[in-house]
Amino acid sequence: MPLPLAHRPTRRVLALDGGGIHGLFTLEVLAELETRLRAAHGGNRPEYRLCDYFDLIAGTSTGGIIAAMLAWGFPVSKIQELYLASAKQIFARAPWYYRLKYKFTGDRISATLREMFSEDDGSPATLGSAKLRTLLLVTMKNGTTGSAWPVCNHPHSRYNDRATRGDKSNLNIPLWQLVRASTAAPTFFPAQEIMVMGQPQQFIDGGVTPYNNPALIAANFALLPEYGICFPPGEDRLLVVSVGTGRREMRYGSGEIQDMNILSHAVSIVQTLMDEVSVEQDMLCRVLGRCRFGEKIDREIGDLQASHPSLPPRMSYIRYNHTYSAQEVAAACTDHRCHWSLDAIGLIPAIRAAGAKYASERVSLDHFVGFLEG
Repeated sequence: MPLPLAHRPTRRVLALDGGGIHGLFTLEVLAELETRLRAAHGGNRPEYRLCDYFDLIAGTSTGGIIAAMLAWGFPVSKIQELYLASAKQIFARAPWYYRLKYKFTGDRISATLREMFSEDDGSPATLGSAKLRTLLLVTMKNGTTGSAWPVCNHPHSRYNDRATRGDKSNLNIPLWQLVRASTAAPTFFPAQEIMVMGQPQQFIDGGVTPYNNPALIAANFALLPEYGICFPPGEDRLLVVSVGTGRREMRYGSGEIQDMNILSHAVSIVQTLMDEVSVEQDMLCRVLGRCRFGEKIDREIGDLQASHPSLPPRMSYIRYNHTYSAQEVAAACTDHRCHWSLDAIGLIPAIRAAGAKYASERVSLDHFVGFLEG
């Protein structure tokens, strides 16, 4: 059995990007990682889960769903089954009179999350539920206040402390609502209303904050005393593993740039900015930590796996993500109706194949040396 949290010599954090149906890429990487960790801990114990290894699991949007399910104790295979079985129902079209606001109703995903995150008596599980088997961090945006909202179930976080907050503690918020809020991508799903300190507030997808890649905010939660967790810093004491949903090359031909108009720019700008912020978060984690594995950031700075002598590493860091080439995207999108979007159901086989190939070639326990005990 894994060591209790208080007795572990090291701490481990898992951070999962947003990306809609491309979360199936993430799940292929996690499946490979879970299989290898299971073999390293207890000789292929079938009951071994990623929640037995990681002390904090963070996620945004589709990564928030996966993170919450992992923290709840699901094996990766069960999450994959749910994604494949529910994809078409979750992306159910909204009535025509709502489609200028959002494409999908959100009813199915809400019902699935309510059923999944419930107590044994059928009541909604809250963020403070004892059924969460490890620390969980979910990111979203509070549209009512305009602020990013990373929310963790640690009992000593400022807004969680029941001794001082009482009934207004964030630990009393239904877990399904927080996960649903993290997935409420504008124009895709309606916002999620949550009662906060007795007041209704509207929440949208965490991908419209800087935390679509939640690795850096997860590291901050783990290390900064203001968040109450206080994991010990150091490249031999804290490991952050970040898993993306894959990104594609955003290149334009000279003709395309010259012909760009307001509409074409509006279509691409949101995803472009999200991708670039995600890369920036990845780079900052490598600057603040000791990068053990990650693809090149760019040709100028490379992969930043060499520590800077003036910046003692606050953690060790691993980044698993794949950049799809234009050729890979073209091969996947053979149908003219296919778009590389959050709801691209037709891309599922290609996403899973790319994730499985990447995982088999890149995921290695050699990256985890020093963090396999317990």
